Amino acid sequence: LPVGQRRSSQSPKRLGGRNFPLRHGRSEQQNLLRRKHAQRIGRHFNLYSRALFQTQVREMRWDEADARWVLTTDRGDVLRARQVVISSGSLNRPKLPGLPGLSSFKGHTFHTSRWDYDYTGGSFAGGTLDKLADKRVGIIGTGATGI
Repeated sequence: LPVGQRRSSQSPKRLGGRNFPLRHGRSEQQNLLRRKHAQRIGRHFNLYSRALFQTQVREMRWDEADARWVLTTDRGDVLRARQVVISSGSLNRPKLPGLPGLSSFKGHTFHTSRWDYDYTGGSFAGGTLDKLADKRVGIIGTGATGI
């Protein structure tokens, strides 16, 4: 629903949830523990067999007559559900800076949310960014994901 629009008493209630994003401000060990915990929950409740990974919801509308959400995905799926939990967050796509000359820059660039371990060394599980030892690194932006 658009911001500010009220729901009728028959419409679904918004369920608040807690989001645990993997942040670069945390240690790699902390991030790994959070990921493993989320995977354990997924296995325990058999969520993997009912999940659609790498799928975007293109439309979500409430069908008042059927008291169900109708969702359409980028893969052509049409799903009907009593409840929908939105957990990807509003920042699931990186915002690249519109800097003049960026497209002609000859160096290597990447957004911190799409970390390039092949270029930097290390891995999601940890390790040092040893491939950066002989490089000059610049961080552009106001967000803290690069720090």
